[in-house]
Amino acid sequence: MDKEDHGCRHELLRIIKILIRAETTFAKLSSYHLKTVFLHYNSNPKLKWDADMLGERFLEYMEMLYTALSKKTLDNFWVEGVNLLDNIQDKTLENMADRLRKILDNDKERSKVLKCEMQLDSDGRKARENCPAITSGQQKQILPNTCQTSTDLLQLLRKFLNKLEAILSDEIKWSKEVIEEYMKNGVLKYCQDNSPMIISKFDYGGSLYENLKTARPNEDDVVIHVVLKAKKGFVTINVENPGYASIKAVEGSPYKEYSREDGLLMPKKFKSWLFKLVNSAVQELNSKEAASMSLKASSCSTGVKVIISQSKTRHWK
Repeated sequence: MDKEDHGCRHELLRIIKILIRAETTFAKLSSYHLKTVFLHYNSNPKLKWDADMLGERFLEYMEMLYTALSKKTLDNFWVEGVNLLDNIQDKTLENMADRLRKILDNDKERSKVLKCEMQLDSDGRKARENCPAITSGQQKQILPNTCQTSTDLLQLLRKFLNKLEAILSDEIKWSKEVIEEYMKNGVLKYCQDNSPMIISKFDYGGSLYENLKTARPNEDDVVIHVVLKAKKGFVTINVENPGYASIKAVEGSPYKEYSREDGLLMPKKFKSWLFKLVNSAVQELNSKEAASMSLKASSCSTGVKVIISQSKTRHWK
């Protein structure tokens, strides 16, 4: 994607993520919501993604996000009939739509948000974002203002990204080193050594590896997928509808203990197995490491979350 558009798509998503996460009004919007809007927006084959089009793409994306919030509907890009905003209260969606409309309609307000200060802590490592923290109860009436040119907006966005890159370059390098040492050579090696019949490999994703990292650590920084072995004779797979598949363990398969009586695999049993495995790895690592670095495992909706912490300045999820 970067080769085709000189990184314009990645730049857009990074800006949007920082802008949305800067304000508590948008607290219910996850990275998945923002990426889903992007997938819908990017599906337009007529869009141009040249570097000098970033300002226009930014405004158009924000308009699409506003439309989704105001209509209270954001269709899952992959699975038909699933509205990703169903679990967010109507009043919350209305507040988010109102705030977004104000940012879109007023150049000064938009510039204020984009110029939010990003500074380094006293130790020179941890990036901090000091953006306006406006809640729904604090919103002020802002008069429309349309004097900002597309060139002005493009320059503002470029300055924003340049400042972000300067802050995050060392942070990203250090983060990858930590993941390499404590996850790849620590937790994941333990998991694979103790489940060689089931675990095939691990795939790495998330903001840190997709050039979408922002200053604030969050659960999307590093996403590690556990790839299970699916040798012939282990499972049978039947795809009935797009987005859905039934997977059954055959007799004698190592997956049999994670299935129902009819062989259908149970995600809850896999999550329980994975948590116990990861938690054991974390406990072993914590017993070996100095108190300055600690790991903590907890169950989450999509699998297992591991938080790596060093003193009071950095942590990864």
